[in-house]
Amino acid sequence: MSDYNPLKSYPYSKNRLLIIDWSSLAYHQWFAIASKNSTAYLEIDDSEDELYVWRTRMINKMVDYIKLFNPRDILITLEGTKVWRNQIVRDYYNEHTTVYYDKSGYYLRFDNFLYKATKNEGGGIDVDKLDIVKDADLLPATHKKLGEMPDRAKELLWRLQYISPKLVAKPALPKYKGTRSAKYWPFMTEKKDWKNHKEEFAKQIQKVFRSHTIGQSNAEGDDAIYVA
Repeated sequence: MSDYNPLKSYPYSKNRLLIIDWSSLAYHQWFAIASKNSTAYLEIDDSEDELYVWRTRMINKMVDYIKLFNPRDILITLEGTKVWRNQIVRDYYNEHTTVYYDKSGYYLRFDNFLYKATKNEGGGIDVDKLDIVKDADLLPATHKKLGEMPDRAKELLWRLQYISPKLVAKPALPKYKGTRSAKYWPFMTEKKDWKNHKEEFAKQIQKVFRSHTIGQSNAEGDDAIYVA
């Protein structure tokens, strides 16, 4: 560990508050044990081994931070499941997405993207990515903002998925954090189980480190850092 001590660079204060974005730290420590070298060296054979190693790494990190910053108070911020940014992104693209439509289907135009959604023979919907410049002449005359569409049509358009050249399904319309939840997960522990475990573990260790866990369902861990 580096000998650098940030306390030497700042005026001494009796109000030293350490805020830990628990989710961010947890993900970093979790993926650190995913490499083949780590798995073999630590003799990780099952989910219980994974969780044990992760808990050990988290405790060690907490000790490192306390030694480094010598805080008087510690806040551990937990991750909400219905964060406010989801609605902010949705509101923005309801306002800034233009929907062109006729009997052939719907065209979605936003930012530098253009998609066409048409019903296929099986009753499903095919979504094709078009060139926003070269294919501009395909756009029907009738159009509205996405937010002005009837609720049923609007919800349908928000659920559209585009199949990429690599055969990966992605949302046609932008969403906060996009497809991050579907990212590579090389673990024996189910993702849902681990996410629940990491939140519970934070609550379990708060007394050990004389810390407090805080969180709201509509906020992420770093939101507390921004307002502190």
